[in-house]
Amino acid sequence: MKNNQGFTLIECLIALLVLISLLLFISPLIKQLPKLNNRVNAQANIDYRLGKVQLQRLIQSMPLIDVDQKYLKFRKAKQGADFYEEVTISLYPKSHSLRRTPGHHVIMTNVKTITFSEEDQIVRVELETCENQKEVFFLYCEK
Repeated sequence: MKNNQGFTLIECLIALLVLISLLLFISPLIKQLPKLNNRVNAQANIDYRLGKVQLQRLIQSMPLIDVDQKYLKFRKAKQGADFYEEVTISLYPKSHSLRRTPGHHVIMTNVKTITFSEEDQIVRVELETCENQKEVFFLYCEK
């Protein structure tokens, strides 16, 4: 009796059935990837815009006392007290976030580098995101 090496017809059909079912399962997932990418980009854009609004409101609510390339410092009056609290806005490079201290309140995420500069009560903010997109915006303040 001969012993043929190879696959039987049933084994080939089962392998083909498994392959087709995997392709049918994976193809909708692949079609969803562009939609997911668009949602992530839209969310990053919303986070960026909200961060700009938060920075502008912060600058309008507290007097700015110092502008450095790496940080902004504000003076916040404590309610019912005779002293001031200093509030600092700076970049935390490990977490790629712009934060307000004290309290470590996150203002913007996905920030790679940020540079502040001031001229005539206008703070210029140059920002680079983790996707290497560069943004420049201005904050109007009182000193």
